Amino acid sequence: MHYATGRRDDRLTFDNQRKLAEALGYSDDTNELGVEKLMRDAFIALLEIARASDALIDKCAIEDAPKPLIGRRAPKPQPLDAAFKIWNGRVTVNDKEVFAAAPLT
Repeated sequence: MHYATGRRDDRLTFDNQRKLAEALGYSDDTNELGVEKLMRDAFIALLEIARASDALIDKCAIEDAPKPLIGRRAPKPQPLDAAFKIWNGRVTVNDKEVFAAAPLT
């Protein structure tokens, strides 16, 4: 994008979406425009990046969580309701399948 616009620009504006779609080989067909395919693929990729980033941050937060001193126990999770609890100062789920089982609750 920087080369095509002649300047540093990290925004994918409507003007540049079609150019980028063509440059990356996305073509129109009877059901969908190439630019729509590009934007769908970009959205899916960005969701995966966000999920990976969140997972990494969560892992770091767990590893950096305060360790109990000798003779002290780690704090127990405090239940909020049937699906959620507070653990180490963070709201977490009781079961990792909670959103799959009830995505709108």
